[in-house]
Amino acid sequence: LCIAALISPLLVTLKTSIFPFVVPKVLFFCIMVELASLVYLILVWKNKNYLPVRNSILYAAIAFMAAVFLSAVFGVDWQNSWWGNFERMEGVFTVLHCFIYFLILFSVFRFKKDWIHLFSFLLFVCIAVIFSGIIQYFTPQGETFLTLRGGQRVYGTLGNFIYFGQFSFFTFWLAALLMTQYQRKYRWFCVVVMILSVFGIYLAHSRGPLVAWLASIIFFGFISFWKIRQTKYRFAILFGVDGLAGFLLSAMFFPNSLTNKVPIVSGLQEVSTRSGTADTRLMAWGIAWQGFLERPVLGWGWFNYYVVFNKFYRPEFLEHGFTETWFDHAHSQYFDMLAMTGVVGTVAYLSIFFCLFYLLFKMYRRGKEQRLVFICSSLLVGHLVNNIFVFEHPSSFII
Repeated sequence: LCIAALISPLLVTLKTSIFPFVVPKVLFFCIMVELASLVYLILVWKNKNYLPVRNSILYAAIAFMAAVFLSAVFGVDWQNSWWGNFERMEGVFTVLHCFIYFLILFSVFRFKKDWIHLFSFLLFVCIAVIFSGIIQYFTPQGETFLTLRGGQRVYGTLGNFIYFGQFSFFTFWLAALLMTQYQRKYRWFCVVVMILSVFGIYLAHSRGPLVAWLASIIFFGFISFWKIRQTKYRFAILFGVDGLAGFLLSAMFFPNSLTNKVPIVSGLQEVSTRSGTADTRLMAWGIAWQGFLERPVLGWGWFNYYVVFNKFYRPEFLEHGFTETWFDHAHSQYFDMLAMTGVVGTVAYLSIFFCLFYLLFKMYRRGKEQRLVFICSSLLVGHLVNNIFVFEHPSSFII
């Protein structure tokens, strides 16, 4: 049941439900989690050894769930916080199911081989999602696949360009992680998937996932530079990292004819020039900060950013079109957390990553699985960078 829940990102019901890219995914995932919960309770009743192992990650996750719940209870719209809406389905109800799913996996999957099997299945799901986007891109002119015409930005089975880019970014590092665990004859497959995932990031044409991927690669190169002793490899890493960093900075602040020809790269210029959607995102961040200052402890309630946006709305949004005049997220997970859950929820959220980094640091100090440590650390760094521009959503909570 836990493995079956991972196929939820592939589910789309175009003719049988509203918001067909969101509703079936969350409903299926919640049903699988509830069924798995019943089986898990029976397992624990018969064998107490399957109770969750107490450690800092578990406590951080419990603290985050408690903060989300309290923000909803003391927020301005309890019903919206609990259920969310059909467009997002990010209410406390969904987050609670993700938390229960984490507890079950955390308690039942005790051995390394179990996690490898789980991640291997997830990798094939990720590949299928990326292929759905590739099919969209190469759909013949005049036809559509999953509501999109060919030759433009894609979102695959996820229904959102940013989600697709973020999923592709995750796939890249998941394949890299499994490459360290597979036998040599299967590693070529992971390399192919990594290349495929970079193509997926490109097809999404979203700034956040691209910057996150570049930042994670730079971070991986930096930590590898100090670990590798061979001079020629160190210079190669240094050259590659400097090249990527220079390319990123030049695309943002010093655009040229090369960067202007690539849609996903040219979009980075909007960050430095405050043009396009970047300007509306920055204004949304400012509104979130105003909301945080007014309710700094527990915020306005989980998934209640729309209340903050309406209260502190700025007429300048209309200059960018009617589609930019309504926001239910600040398009930054950190500003979202500040506005919706206050300092309590934000600290609880960040504590999860702090505990993960601390666990990886202890593994590194013990000399265990250092390649795995580097890859997981790079994934976390990239995710944290990505969340500067993007918010968490059901698919990201699941993975």
